[in-house]
Amino acid sequence: MDVLPFLVHTIGILVVLDISVNGCTYDHKCNCTLAHGTWYADCSDRGLVRSPKFWPNVTRINLSMNKLSSLPERSLLPDILTHFDLSFNKIVTFRNNAFQQLWKLTALRLDGNALRVTNDLNSSIFEDLLNIKYLDLSNNPELTLRIMPILTRGIQNSTIEILRLNRIQCTFGVGAELRIEDVRFLKYTNLKEIYLSSNRIERIENGAPYFFPQSLEKASVADNLFTFGLYIFEVISLQNLKWLNMSLQQMPHSPVEVVEDILHFCVNKRRNIISVMEVYPSNETIKHAQEMFKAMSTYNFTIPVPPNLEIIYGEEMGLRYVIPKLEFSQNTVKELYMQGNTFYRWAGPIIGNQIQTLAESTRNNISLLKEQTNISLNLLNNPLRCDCKTLDFLQWMVKERKLGKIRFPHFRDYACTKSSSDRKVLKFTNIEIQIEELIKQCSSYTTLVFIIASLIILFLAVLSAGLIYRVRWKLRYFYYMTKSRYHGYKAVRGDDQSNLKYDAFVSYADEDRQFVLKMISKLEGEKNIRLCIHHRDFVPGYDIAENIITAVNKSKKTIIILSPNYIKSSWCMYELHIAKMEEIAREGKCFVSCIL
Repeated sequence: MDVLPFLVHTIGILVVLDISVNGCTYDHKCNCTLAHGTWYADCSDRGLVRSPKFWPNVTRINLSMNKLSSLPERSLLPDILTHFDLSFNKIVTFRNNAFQQLWKLTALRLDGNALRVTNDLNSSIFEDLLNIKYLDLSNNPELTLRIMPILTRGIQNSTIEILRLNRIQCTFGVGAELRIEDVRFLKYTNLKEIYLSSNRIERIENGAPYFFPQSLEKASVADNLFTFGLYIFEVISLQNLKWLNMSLQQMPHSPVEVVEDILHFCVNKRRNIISVMEVYPSNETIKHAQEMFKAMSTYNFTIPVPPNLEIIYGEEMGLRYVIPKLEFSQNTVKELYMQGNTFYRWAGPIIGNQIQTLAESTRNNISLLKEQTNISLNLLNNPLRCDCKTLDFLQWMVKERKLGKIRFPHFRDYACTKSSSDRKVLKFTNIEIQIEELIKQCSSYTTLVFIIASLIILFLAVLSAGLIYRVRWKLRYFYYMTKSRYHGYKAVRGDDQSNLKYDAFVSYADEDRQFVLKMISKLEGEKNIRLCIHHRDFVPGYDIAENIITAVNKSKKTIIILSPNYIKSSWCMYELHIAKMEEIAREGKCFVSCIL
């Protein structure tokens, strides 16, 4: 036999087998696992300076926390890739074909690198990411907002839902402007979340908010350098926005002063609004621009709030001024966080509030302040709620008012409703009496809830007990079988260690023992059939149920000596049920024989 061809053939087989086992890369530098029928290659934190070549069957790749200085060559990546993590490397430049034909990629992380925009960067670099849903370019401080026109143009036809662009500008440096060109193509996407924190953005070009998609629900622009501008009034165009974080802005100037400056600029020159209308003359833009111009020119305007906005973060914004009269548009804001600001005085009023109650934490803070100074809290014309959930709030107001440390101007003119759909308005004229009635109602309601909950629990308990009773024989059978199997129980005698030690287990009532003894002598003596008899073969000291189950389980057949005495015996009936269970376990094979 020729040795060389044999060795080559053998080595080839071993390589193929090794590849099949590895199923991930050619050079074995990754941990490869099979999950949900697809391969996941975990190559993170391995000190890699270049990317390995991956097998075509890999769908998820993690190359994070390595030392890659450039994006992997496209030829190294599988076409069916769905998740790609390149975060926290040292990647400086893009490859123009890096994401070419990665049609199935849904998640891409490039955060924590040193990426930058070069003059030769192809504007179509992201266009093949048609199924991308999550894209993170955060913490690339040299990338700058220059990437945004290229990025947003590339993903305009994609399924993008979450876009993270935090800290893509240097932390210290000249402020930036978010332009229409940066976001105009987002209008054609179904983007739900966008993050633009820590980018030194000072202002947003007038008209830019109109190009954010209507699908947007969550936005973060925290830790920027925003100044007041017309874009504040354009935020109302984000009709479905629910969550907004604009903390850490350092905006020390009063909005009244800023509005005056804006008016001086807009009324006399009209450059901002007119430029938007001329360049992007959509009906929506023109309508909003005209309404803002008209309202601001007469100092009669309402601060617009997106109609579905529920949560606002405005913490540590450097707000240091008197709160003037402010009027907000109709809104659904439920939570407002303004910690870390300094408001010298609340002149107010604030019109457009929709306060239904004050949270316990807010009430506690107000109660602490009353020890230092007198407080006046005017909640007039708010849609207060009088129900079981707000009972503590109502009692708190009455208590603090009586103590005299907190003033509630026009308290008797307050009004509340029991629910949002209830048109009946309750005046605070007799609020003490209404609170007493509410306490009774809430107590009855609590009792009712307790009774209903108890009835449900009782029903479930009875139902469970019925089901358990119905399958009691099965449960006992499986319990003892498991106990026998895992605790090494041996209830039969003899040295034979096979699974079936007896030809038959004889189930009978003690009153029929004489008949059984005759049967034993005939079957064992003449036919050489080995029988299991409970008064002879059961092991003393063990539970009867365990002995029965083991005997049935270790016998090829079960012989039932059916008689009136047998039917009257509970243990005999137990043996019958266990035998039937064993017959089912042996897939319906003939197992039980009855002798009348």
